[in-house]
Amino acid sequence: MLKVFLQSTFACLPLFLGVSAYSQSEKPPVAPVRPVVNEYFGQKVTDPYQYMEDLKSGEVQQWIQEQADYARAVLDSIPGRKKMLADVTKYGTVPVARVTKLVTVNGFLFYQKILPTEDSPKLYVRQGISGVERMLLDPGKLGTDKAHMEISYVTPSWDGKYIAIALSQGGSEMATLHVYEVATMRETGPGIDRIAGEPSSVAWLPDQDAFYYTRLQKLAADAPVTELYQKAHVYLHWIGKDPAQDSDVFGQGVNAQIQIDPLLMPVLITAPTSHYAVAQIVTTNGGAAQVYVALIQKNGVPGAWQRVADLVDDVWDALPVGDVVYLVSAKDAPRFQVLEVNATHPVLNEARVLLPPGKDVVTGDYLPGLNALLPAKDSLYVKVFDGASAALVRIPYGTSSKAVRISAPWPASIIDATSVSMSGWTHGPSYYRVMAGSSVFTRTDLAPPSPYTDVAGLVAKDVEVRAADGTTIPLSLVYKQGMVQDGKNPTFLWGYGAYGISQPPIFGPMLLPWFDHGGIYAVAHVRGGGELGEEWHKAGMMSTKPNTWNDAIACAEYLIAQRYTSSEKLALGGGSAGGILAGRALTERPDLFAAVLDMVPMSDTLRSERSANGANNISEFGSVKTSDGFRGLYAMSPYVHVKDDVHYPAVLLTTGINDPRVDPWQPAKMAARLQAANGGAKPILFRVDYDAGHGMDSTRKQLFEERTDYWTFLLWQMGEADFQPTAGKTISPLSPSLEFKNRSN
Repeated sequence: MLKVFLQSTFACLPLFLGVSAYSQSEKPPVAPVRPVVNEYFGQKVTDPYQYMEDLKSGEVQQWIQEQADYARAVLDSIPGRKKMLADVTKYGTVPVARVTKLVTVNGFLFYQKILPTEDSPKLYVRQGISGVERMLLDPGKLGTDKAHMEISYVTPSWDGKYIAIALSQGGSEMATLHVYEVATMRETGPGIDRIAGEPSSVAWLPDQDAFYYTRLQKLAADAPVTELYQKAHVYLHWIGKDPAQDSDVFGQGVNAQIQIDPLLMPVLITAPTSHYAVAQIVTTNGGAAQVYVALIQKNGVPGAWQRVADLVDDVWDALPVGDVVYLVSAKDAPRFQVLEVNATHPVLNEARVLLPPGKDVVTGDYLPGLNALLPAKDSLYVKVFDGASAALVRIPYGTSSKAVRISAPWPASIIDATSVSMSGWTHGPSYYRVMAGSSVFTRTDLAPPSPYTDVAGLVAKDVEVRAADGTTIPLSLVYKQGMVQDGKNPTFLWGYGAYGISQPPIFGPMLLPWFDHGGIYAVAHVRGGGELGEEWHKAGMMSTKPNTWNDAIACAEYLIAQRYTSSEKLALGGGSAGGILAGRALTERPDLFAAVLDMVPMSDTLRSERSANGANNISEFGSVKTSDGFRGLYAMSPYVHVKDDVHYPAVLLTTGINDPRVDPWQPAKMAARLQAANGGAKPILFRVDYDAGHGMDSTRKQLFEERTDYWTFLLWQMGEADFQPTAGKTISPLSPSLEFKNRSN
């Protein structure tokens, strides 16, 4: 369950320039304080809003709704928002079709495409780059007035005859799998529910009309929510058969010789050129896996499983090709290496090293090591990242193979192999191909060029920042040509720092309104991320987690010291697990920032283990059930470090009410605590989207509104003239139709 997001007061100024000039008589709804004292290993921790964890409570629901209405009213009344929305919409509505999520099999290209006039992408197919395009599915026709439907992912069969489409509603990410015959788009049978995760949940069998899929258990009505992602199993489905008859082929209790921790997720991986299936047992956040391999029998059921690697072997990914299994390993290789073992006799100690450890990090789209292996007809392609941009390494099949590094034409983030999607800090996504045996990227016309394919007038710069402990932190900066380092530039500093997820160079046109206002976009590659390999990740997790927000603070101080900006013009942003970075930098150094965007944030790490997705995060953050785990989680919890009567910067917290990754009660508790503790006049707003989840699968309109709120809020708080009320007026959050029932503590 990943989520990758893409990232002093003005008291001396006159009231009409004051960034906090909304009426103090119209405050956000006050949450009752009902202290609960929890004791962990002899330390008592008081939780004033623990009751908010019951999201079914009518009182909690009402308070969240009132907070949502209040935030909406405040944001809508900020001067300049209307124009900002027009600008975001103009830039975000790319004047040509935008192609995303490309999947290639057997010469067929499956992809999602959104036209300038559309709100959600549709699914298309063509045979070959120059083939005739055909629309397969419009998810917009499947939703309701209250909850839109989106395609979470698609997995076509190896011959392109069938396609499995995961559809989820309202951003929930809890999908139902539908299988269609591509030629007719006839659905082959009933949908399969309780599907979660990434496309790896589905693995087609070679030469057979069947696939394996990972499915969550069916919970009893009284089951604790923490069991939602536990005890998942892998099933075998034959096209045209009733899913109720699907065979249970892998999971806890299915294979007597294989012990599976109920917290781990089993998935099977197949390839069109191999009759072997690889089983990986791993956390939903990636990392080291238990790996097994088995020959697929004629009935589709895997035969006897052979162990390839245990957790201590530090193998992160595995892929069968022919009679071999390729592995990505971090053992004695903090930046990873690629190995090869024989599928019939998979002895790890006898593995052949295909790509030895080096300066490059073997990486997937975001996670190191995961989905980094891309098989083609002639070669195995490996995605690597050198800390600034991505490249491909081609390893021809055969015992005499020699690796060849293929550098991208400009600093880029590479998404696929033979059909390559690349994006950079100043370049929108473009599609390229690497021909067999070639070391050259050739641009295709799969997606027509747009004004944002190659954006003129932008500068990308990488600098190095020295952290408090002397460690060098990479910092990427993007801004318009002609920027002057005079300390007056609005600057948005983004950071994440968890799970080993990298922040690769990616450009989005909705950044352009920020640049139009003289803004700088800065990305801090803090410890906890994967830019510099697994050692970098481990230096920002569990007990070392303080490095993550301390690195962000060091980057903020650098931006001020080098006069890119000042504290009055600097904003910090973080989302999901990056909410730890944003929240702890906020609570440690409130003086550094004019504003903070705290997006779908992990805020209460001491209690997050009790949520549905909490157990999945124990391997990254620790558990309150151990003394060391408690100390680490306490140190990284923004919620418990909020102090009374501190002048906090302006904060915009966000949530999607259907969020399956970070429960809405986490930002809700953080918002209530900050509002009660704030000793200054800066606004603390809690933005809620009732047709969204963690941010995945949102519609274009939702994204436009969200980004508009971000830029408007920040520029308001930075004192930008177009976003301030005129003299003698205030920003009023209330319209005549809104009447809040403020409750005292």
